[in-house]
Amino acid sequence: MYKRDPKQDTTFLDNDHWREKHPLNFPGPFYTGMSDTCGTGPCEAQENVLCDSYCQEYIFKQPTDYLELVGVLDAAAVEVIDSYSCNGNKYWTYEKCREWWHTVPDILQQLKDPEIVKVNGPDHVQLHLDYLNGAAEKDLRKYCYFLENGRYPQGEVRLPEL
Repeated sequence: MYKRDPKQDTTFLDNDHWREKHPLNFPGPFYTGMSDTCGTGPCEAQENVLCDSYCQEYIFKQPTDYLELVGVLDAAAVEVIDSYSCNGNKYWTYEKCREWWHTVPDILQQLKDPEIVKVNGPDHVQLHLDYLNGAAEKDLRKYCYFLENGRYPQGEVRLPEL
């Protein structure tokens, strides 16, 4: 596993890949465009990155702590064609997040594809399934709150509906 010093240069995240953003990226600051097909991302950020049936990497869960952040940065650093970006906040809106959320039933169906299971391994796919069926909704609602208010919710606040 590649271990990058998080204080090193991160200009590899400066590329804007929004136009070719992978449709399965979970809304948030990090996302991928068209990646190589080496499949290194899931090795570096198992809690956050998955591959589709063509071995294209995408962020299935935004990092929520320091270790996950370093994992995503490592995945981006080893990605040969620099397909990771961190400017998603510039593009995501509350409405776009709601639209994306309505695709989750299709994503859940896609994750049952034997080729996706073969590429990622059943445990890794299950991790994504569990996330989408569990904490993902609340995480996305918090992100929508952030998009609408410029800060993450503190304490008991009413989160936007999806």
